Amino acid sequence: MLAFLLGYFDGDGTIYFKRSSLTGVGSPKIYSSSEHFLVQVKSYFKIKTNPNPTTTENVDELALPTSLYAKMLKNYSLSLKRKRISLEWTKKESRKEQFFWFKKIFTEDKIRHIYSYVSPSSISKLVNISQISLLRYAKEEYNLQPKSSNHYREITWDIKKNGEKSPYFEVVKNIRDFLQNNAFDPELSYKPSPIPKVGIPSFKLYTPRLEFYQWYI
Repeated sequence: MLAFLLGYFDGDGTIYFKRSSLTGVGSPKIYSSSEHFLVQVKSYFKIKTNPNPTTTENVDELALPTSLYAKMLKNYSLSLKRKRISLEWTKKESRKEQFFWFKKIFTEDKIRHIYSYVSPSSISKLVNISQISLLRYAKEEYNLQPKSSNHYREITWDIKKNGEKSPYFEVVKNIRDFLQNNAFDPELSYKPSPIPKVGIPSFKLYTPRLEFYQWYI
C-alpha cells in the first residue's frame, strides 16, 4: 500500500508550505475529488487529520504525516524525481530563506527599535516565523536581546488603559503595521542578487583598445 500511495502522490500530491506556518516545514498532501477515497486512506494508514475542502470546487485534500511520507520515499526509490523532496531539505531551505528575509527587513537599528516596544512572541506571530528563529537571528547577527517580559507587559497595559492617548500607542501601531506588511512569505525568495565582479583587463594585440571582461557568480 505504501507503493500505491507513493504512486498516487506522484500524480495528485504535493509538498505544500503553509503561508501561516511558524515552522517553515513543508507539509505533504494528496488531493482527490472523492472525499470517500481520502477517508479510506486516512483509515488505512491511521492518519489523525481529516480531509478538508480546497479552494477548487469538489476537490478535497488530506495532509500526510511526515513519518508516512518518509516511509513512502524509502519504500520505492524510482518514483517521480521532481516529487522526491526531502522534508529535511525543505526545512533547511526555508530556514535559509528566513535568514535572508531577516537581513533584508531588519537593520540593527530597526530590530533594536522594535525590541524596545514589541515582544518577540508578538513579532513572531506578525511575521510568520518562530520565536526561536527570531531570537537566534537577532542574537547572531546583531548580538541583541529582547527586553524583559515585565517591560512589554507595562507597555501593553498602558495602551489598554489609555488607548490612543498612550505614548506607546502610535509607535506600537506603526511597528505592527510594518511587521504585517513585511511578513515572511515562504513562496517568495529573499536571496540577495549576485554581485558582479570585474575581471582582470585583457589586452588584444590586434587592437589598441583596452577591453574589460566581467563574469557573474
